[in-house]
Amino acid sequence: MKYDIIFNDEKVEVKEKGQKYTIDLHERLLQFAVDIIKFLFLLPYLKELDVFRNQLSKAATSIGSLK
Repeated sequence: MKYDIIFNDEKVEVKEKGQKYTIDLHERLLQFAVDIIKFLFLLPYLKELDVFRNQLSKAATSIGSLK
């Protein structure tokens, strides 16, 4: 698939070529971070998962620091 990336003021939109709708990248990344945090709450508390939980939460939410 090919995409057009549109920069409007502080908004970044992604549009699939040939499609009428655009995707607000900031909203999708925010939703991704929220979904990962919700997923991490579903994991059982095991000491072995602490490192995984910590690293995944940092990686999923780090994109928010770019704004």
